[in-house]
Amino acid sequence: MQEIENFEGILILTTNRVDILDNALDRRIAFKIEFDLPGIAEREKIWQVLVPDKVVIDTGVDFSVLAKRFPFAGGNIKNAVFWAIMKAGERSPTSPILKMEDLLSAGEREYSKMNKNSKSRIGF
Repeated sequence: MQEIENFEGILILTTNRVDILDNALDRRIAFKIEFDLPGIAEREKIWQVLVPDKVVIDTGVDFSVLAKRFPFAGGNIKNAVFWAIMKAGERSPTSPILKMEDLLSAGEREYSKMNKNSKSRIGF
C-alpha cells in the first residue's frame, strides 16, 4: 500500500475478482472501469478465430451454439479451445478432427472451473 501511495505515475490494475478487493486498496483506486463480457456475436467470433487454421473442424461444429451456451470472456474461450484440441489429439494423434463434443465438453469443464473459482475467498 505504501508503494502505491508513493508512486507518482499512472498505475493500471486489472482484476476479474473485484469482489475480493481489500477496502484499503479499494480507497486508493481513483477510477474504476468495468468491461462487460462479450456478447453472443462476439463470443461466436472468438470461438472461431481461436481454433488454429491447421486444426480440422468437423462439420457438426456450431460456434453459435457454444457462444449462446457459455457466457465466457475471451480467456475462458481460449482455455476451452485449447482443452478441446488436446482431447481431439488424444483421440486421434495422427489426424485429429475437432468435434462439437470436444468443444462442449471443454466448455463445460471451463464453466465448472469458473464457478468453482468464483467462491468468496480471502487473498489472491
